[in-house]
Amino acid sequence: MQKSFEGLLRSVLSQIISERPEMSRFLQPMFKHKKFLTPDDWTLPILQKGLHAILAQEKEPLHLCLFLDAIDEYDGRLESICQFLEALGRIDPKPNKVIKVCFSSRPWEVFLKYFRHCAGFRIQDFTQDDIRDYCLGSLMEERISSIALETFVPHLVARSRGVFLWVKLVIKDLAKAAGVSSMSKTELERLLESYPTELDSYYVEIIERIPHIHRWKAYAMLEIAVRSNDIISPIHFVLAVNCSGLKTYDEVSQVHENLPDRDMEFWAEFVSLQSKKYCGGLIEVMFGTEGHYIQVLHQTVKDFVMDSKFKELVLGDQAKITVENGNAFLAKCRLLTHYDELADGTYARNAEKTSGRSLKAFLDTVPRHVFQKFKTFSSQPDVESPLAYAAATGLRLYIIESLAVDPNLIRESTEPLLNAVVKPGFAEIHEDFVQTASLLLDNGFALNQDPTAFSNLLEKIPSGNSSDTGCRTLYIEMAKLLLNHGQDPNVDVIVEDNDDSFFKCAPVNALNSKKMTPLDSCGWNRISDGVQLPGTGDYNSWDTRELSLLQAYEITCLLVSHGGEIRKLRSSSMKLRLKEFESRGWPTEEIRARLFPPMIETIGAIASKFMRMSSPSGRV
Repeated sequence: MQKSFEGLLRSVLSQIISERPEMSRFLQPMFKHKKFLTPDDWTLPILQKGLHAILAQEKEPLHLCLFLDAIDEYDGRLESICQFLEALGRIDPKPNKVIKVCFSSRPWEVFLKYFRHCAGFRIQDFTQDDIRDYCLGSLMEERISSIALETFVPHLVARSRGVFLWVKLVIKDLAKAAGVSSMSKTELERLLESYPTELDSYYVEIIERIPHIHRWKAYAMLEIAVRSNDIISPIHFVLAVNCSGLKTYDEVSQVHENLPDRDMEFWAEFVSLQSKKYCGGLIEVMFGTEGHYIQVLHQTVKDFVMDSKFKELVLGDQAKITVENGNAFLAKCRLLTHYDELADGTYARNAEKTSGRSLKAFLDTVPRHVFQKFKTFSSQPDVESPLAYAAATGLRLYIIESLAVDPNLIRESTEPLLNAVVKPGFAEIHEDFVQTASLLLDNGFALNQDPTAFSNLLEKIPSGNSSDTGCRTLYIEMAKLLLNHGQDPNVDVIVEDNDDSFFKCAPVNALNSKKMTPLDSCGWNRISDGVQLPGTGDYNSWDTRELSLLQAYEITCLLVSHGGEIRKLRSSSMKLRLKEFESRGWPTEEIRARLFPPMIETIGAIASKFMRMSSPSGRV
């Protein structure tokens, strides 16, 4: 996650709970109606409320010390972060609770306004010796004339304001200038004075110094470096850069074949030289446990490249006709070199989200045999066209742009497009896939064009206490979507249960081994935030699974709306559950009308009255 207030709160809460698991009990009241949590549940208000609950509690000792670096680089309103830190500072220390905060930032007015009276210091006042040593070492490493050392070092230390990265960039620029032409000490000093002291301004100057003939390569290199979500090796980085301007799969394939067969050391050195030549050294090659990899010089470089003004700055007028970014460049080369991109389409999907345009022109050139590989390493049905691939990987803009060319494309398709959506390869299903299914159905795809999609969908719904609650919810949403488009719910499907046994889920009132209908089972389930129904016995003796009351309501509505009946569950128990639903404000009129028609109620009342009249005591 980028530096943000939400990310800060997530990190703080995560570290507290990791160190002190017992503190999690103070978060539980916020989720009392939820059985499982997903990342989406941790919204900013919930994070704020959760941290406040832990800090305000008096039952557990808490000694917390937070170190926050460069809060001026956080996304969002800085006032929110200031107010958060100010609130922490107002917590009175007690024998069992001490909260301390140490943070760094640039001396911007917003921070001075909130913290002018707090203890603090200027970091550059304590790093001058370190900066001086760094300057001397870097100057000698870059082989700048020793005659200039005495003059340069004090100036560099004074202008750096404690920022080592600024020193690194300036010395590299001075070394490059001194190497190109024989500059006098005075000229070098004048050049030094011309460099901006703010990093963002310095990055702008670096870009502006790049010759226009090299600007596209600079754009591609920096975009690829910041958009990559994975470790990217030097050779794959070079391939992605070389593919950036290509329009067809064959062109990409040809570039790949023409790459020289060299070792990783060669490619690492090659990228380092390319970085200096085309983007001012803002990209560097690192070495880690998995070998050489590419990254930008600093988080501030990433923020600079991700800024909306970057494209226009580097490309000028060409920016107006350029829609592709690093995600598109990575998608092109990874379709050829990485099976995971073919399986889940991550970068192609990210390209759509960040640029507002699809890779239709490129994907339409991909040979059929490439898409056929999709089945080799996933549980997909046959995928043989860009349309089926787009359905399988959630490329909705591709589908929309294709429909603009051929409005009947989906209606006339003979491919199992819904099955492609239902079984998204290696990718974990998410909202994109539900929206993709909706897009297909809304644009003419008929359920009878892919008759096995619904049963295959039901097979994938995790059962019981599955930890994949997010997936389960989305699969259920997709099932609802198909039902709303006329899907017959009465299908046979083999589902794997928790105990690795198999059971057959047949029509809506099919009986299980206990002679219960699905609606009986729903009423019998343990409800995490509801009451135990009379007549359902000891929960612990038969099932450890739970539903929330909301889940029970949704399942009840779904079953009843499609003819679900109760056979073993007492009517009185179901009515008690309905009253519980009503107490939450959920409508039950249609459920009552279907399960307990007025005629049945009347007959029941007459029978009860007759029995009372027949009894000597008037009691039944």
